[in-house]
Amino acid sequence: MRHGIVWVLVGLTVSSVVHLTAHHPMGRVYDQQRTMTIEGDVGRVLHVVPHPRLHLVVEDDQGTMRTWAVELDAANQLTGSAVSQAVLGLGDRIMVCGNPGRDPGEYRLHMLTLTRLSDGWSVASEHRPASQCESS
Repeated sequence: MRHGIVWVLVGLTVSSVVHLTAHHPMGRVYDQQRTMTIEGDVGRVLHVVPHPRLHLVVEDDQGTMRTWAVELDAANQLTGSAVSQAVLGLGDRIMVCGNPGRDPGEYRLHMLTLTRLSDGWSVASEHRPASQCESS
């Protein structure tokens, strides 16, 4: 009986450590003082925990195609009731405003607002002020 309890405690400890290392402080990865807006085509939708991601194929000012990793706040932004009625598909043209990654070579963006251009459907961050995007 004791060995069973010990193994349960070990398992809980390991899973806690794995969860904590998988989650990163947003301010360390993204510059939350700046915003930028990118427009491109959805290349991939990743339903991962704790933060779903979109791969967005964007043409830069020099005509080079770049794949941006766009991170959302929580899984319910892709699977919640408002989003389930308007699921993003591969090739959908979208515009995303968000906080850029601190390392510009990583092409990362933490979403504040996302708009599908074909029909104007949009979603905004539930945890951070989307009003930051009005000036970008």
